[in-house]
Amino acid sequence: MNIPIRTLLLLFWLALAHCTSAHGQQHEGADRCETALPPEARKALDDRLRNWKVVTIADLRPDDRRIWTEKFDSSCPGVAAGHFNSRTASSYAVTLIQRRGQHLYQMLAVLSKTGQAYRLATLSPAAQTSVPSIVAKLPPGKYSDPEDSIHVNSRFDVISYEVIEAGAKIYYWQNGRYHSLLTSE
Repeated sequence: MNIPIRTLLLLFWLALAHCTSAHGQQHEGADRCETALPPEARKALDDRLRNWKVVTIADLRPDDRRIWTEKFDSSCPGVAAGHFNSRTASSYAVTLIQRRGQHLYQMLAVLSKTGQAYRLATLSPAAQTSVPSIVAKLPPGKYSDPEDSIHVNSRFDVISYEVIEAGAKIYYWQNGRYHSLLTSE
């Protein structure tokens, strides 16, 4: 098989452009995660959870990356901003991962502004996982479990903690604390 050098060079440059573009998209997703939190919230997170990193698009499985970017473009899958426990102050739900040897651990926390500082609360403690979950904001409203036997009505935004296409749990603020409800399996 004799392929002209011109064709080989064209294929090489196209492949290089594709790789550069894919790297740029992943890097852009990581940049979005770096800037998704205000500096004070980022500092509170770094002070308490120094060895953990925010989930980025690059951390997702290839199919999950595609689903995420089709739905949310290059926004950060590890940070969701909303009014999760107050109508006036924004809070940030953050999902973080950490490698320990061959194992991946993940946790979910929420950063809430109290005065001039951010308070960090753990919603889902560190647990071993094989697939990173994402976090998203859902609007206030009515939610139920998969059997439709438990119903909640949230007056605030809701935190969705989801393994894409495999199950979701919501966290909602009620009676001065966070509660959780499995919404899909």
